[in-house]
Amino acid sequence: ASNNQSAWMQFLPCTGARIKCVEFSPCGRYLATSAVGSFKFNVWDVAKGQHGATPFSCASEVVQLNWSSAANGCSLFVGTKENYFIVYKNRTWGSQTWTTCGKYTTACWNKNGQVLLLALHTRPVIEVIPFSPKVRTLKSPKGIELPYSIHAMEWSPSSERLAVSFKNDDEKDESFRIEENSVDKDLIAVFGTTWDKDMVFPKFQNLGYIRGPHKNENRANMPTQM
Repeated sequence: ASNNQSAWMQFLPCTGARIKCVEFSPCGRYLATSAVGSFKFNVWDVAKGQHGATPFSCASEVVQLNWSSAANGCSLFVGTKENYFIVYKNRTWGSQTWTTCGKYTTACWNKNGQVLLLALHTRPVIEVIPFSPKVRTLKSPKGIELPYSIHAMEWSPSSERLAVSFKNDDEKDESFRIEENSVDKDLIAVFGTTWDKDMVFPKFQNLGYIRGPHKNENRANMPTQM
């Protein structure tokens, strides 16, 4: 055994709180955390241990924390239970609040932190929000219309594929059919993403749908339509 007795694990104190969100920044230096039902979140400088927390407050309950990755520093998406979200820049910790037309469900960044995808409870559309200064003089890209409200979504590390899963709490759009008698809400939609040279304007192509095994069947996952 090594004689090095230095600790390899840090305990960060969150007294009396049940943690809901835990998210490391891409560089690994910062850890963002929030508790269930809390209107606050902490950003920890992990190297400083229990003394490294910087608290931030919101006017509504924090429900999601999501870091972007970019060459000039990262951004932290802070989703709330109300009709707005906040984006913080880690270089200055300045923030910008964005108002939405309904409560949001989930969000994700592309690989360079220039584009944020946002899904709302109110309609089955993924909004595309570009953060590059170039979009101020150019038309913003069109969002993705889907048959159901979105439950979760995630871009691949290269931002070339987008996977989307659906909620089970709204009515089916009859115009959306994969096959007869299929359980469409169990599908995961997969989209291909193409970009302009600056990775500012995405275009999406539906590549197909993946369905896992039925709850009463024991079989491997398989593509339904690709």
